[in-house]
Amino acid sequence: MVKIKYYPVIFLLFLFIHSILTIQESKANTNQNISEHSSMINGMWEVESVIKGKKNTGIAYIFNVAGNKVKGYVKLKRLPVMLKLVGTIHGSNIDITAESQKIKLSSTATLNPQKETVSGSYISSQNNMQVKWTGKKINAIIKKGTYKYNKKSKHLFLKLRDGTSPEYSVLRITPTSLIFKSGQEWKRSAANTASISGVWETRINNKQYVMVLCDDKTVNFIIRDKYNAPPAKDMSGLWYVSSLQNGVLKTGRAFICMASSGLVSGFAETTSLPGLSTIIGKMSDLEFTLTLRSPKGKMAVEGYANNYSSVVSGSFHLDAVNKNISWAGNKISRSFKIGRYSFDQQAKTLTTFFENNHLKKYQIKTISVKQMVFIDATIWKRNAGNTDSVIGAWEHSINDSHQFFVFFKNKKLMVLDL
Repeated sequence: MVKIKYYPVIFLLFLFIHSILTIQESKANTNQNISEHSSMINGMWEVESVIKGKKNTGIAYIFNVAGNKVKGYVKLKRLPVMLKLVGTIHGSNIDITAESQKIKLSSTATLNPQKETVSGSYISSQNNMQVKWTGKKINAIIKKGTYKYNKKSKHLFLKLRDGTSPEYSVLRITPTSLIFKSGQEWKRSAANTASISGVWETRINNKQYVMVLCDDKTVNFIIRDKYNAPPAKDMSGLWYVSSLQNGVLKTGRAFICMASSGLVSGFAETTSLPGLSTIIGKMSDLEFTLTLRSPKGKMAVEGYANNYSSVVSGSFHLDAVNKNISWAGNKISRSFKIGRYSFDQQAKTLTTFFENNHLKKYQIKTISVKQMVFIDATIWKRNAGNTDSVIGAWEHSINDSHQFFVFFKNKKLMVLDL
C-alpha cells in the first residue's frame, strides 16, 4: 500500500488561496485609493503659474468620469480661449493634457488631499518650456449627472444623481452666451456656436451657478455661495493701491484688519478721496466689498484677491465721479499682530495688550493732529487725525525698521512691520 503525503499539497493550496486573497485585497485597496483621490479631484480649482516673472492665474474644472479617467476645462487669464482637459489619475498622481486648436499643455501633478491642493509642472507647445504650477480647491456644491441637447427643439435636459432633472428651453446660443426663454442668461468663454459643450456660468440671488457640459454628455452642476462663503484669504495688513483717472496716476494706502468672519475694518489714505477714510466691509471667498468714508465724500469699492500672491484688483465708484474706475493693489507689510489698547487722555498714558498677555505702557509728552511724541523723545507720525485722540494710523522708523500702530475706535490695535 502506497502512503500519500498531503502536507505539501495542502501547503501549496494554502499559498495559492493566500496569493489570490492578497491580489484581491491589493486590488480593493487600489480601487479605494483611486476612488478617494478621484472624488477629491472633482471640482473647481484656482490655479497659478509664473512665466518669466509674471503670474498667470486661472480656473480649472476637473472631474472623474470613469475609472481613473478625468475630463474638464481650464481657463487661463493669459489665453483667450478655454482649453479642454483629458487625463488619468493614479493614486495621488495626475497626468493631464489641456489643449485647444492652437495650444497644447502637457502636465503632471500631485494631489495633497489633506490641504486640498495640487502642484505640478507643464510643458507648453508654444514655447517648449517647463512651467511649475499650483492649485487650490474652491469650496462648492457639485451635482454630477448626464445631459441631452435637442438641436431641433432647442431643449436642454439634465439628469442629476440627486434625483432632479432640470429642463431648459433655449432661445438663443452664441459663442459666448446661452439665453433661455425664461430670460435667464449664462456666459462662457468663446467657443464653437454649434456646440453647447463648455463651461456656462450665471448668478442667481447672489449665488454662482456653473454648468460644465463635457462632450461625452456628462454634466457637473456647480453651486457656489460666493457671498456667504468663509474668507479664503486673510487681508489684514498694509496695502498700496493705485488707479489711472483721466491719464493721471492716483495712489494711496489702506490699513486693513480682517476678522475670521470676513468682516473688514481699517483706514485709507488716498489721493482719490482726500483725508483719512474709515473702511468697513466684508470678504467672502476671494471677493470683497468695501465702503470708504472721509470728510470729503464716500467711495464704494469692489475687489478680488489672488489666493497665491499679495495682489488685489477691482473697481471703485466715487460720489463725485459718476463712473466705475479700475484699481490694483499690492500688500507690502511683512507681518502683523492684533491686540487691544487703552488711552488715558488726561494722564496721556497709552497701554497696549496682546494675546501673550504682553503689556506695555507709553507715556505721551505731546499729541497733535499729525504727531505723537513719547516721553523718551520717540516720535510717531500720521497723515491725519484729531488732537488728543490716538485713533488712526501712526508710523515710526528707526534704522532699517519701519513700524505702524493702527488704533481703532473699538479699542482694537494692529501692529504692522515692513
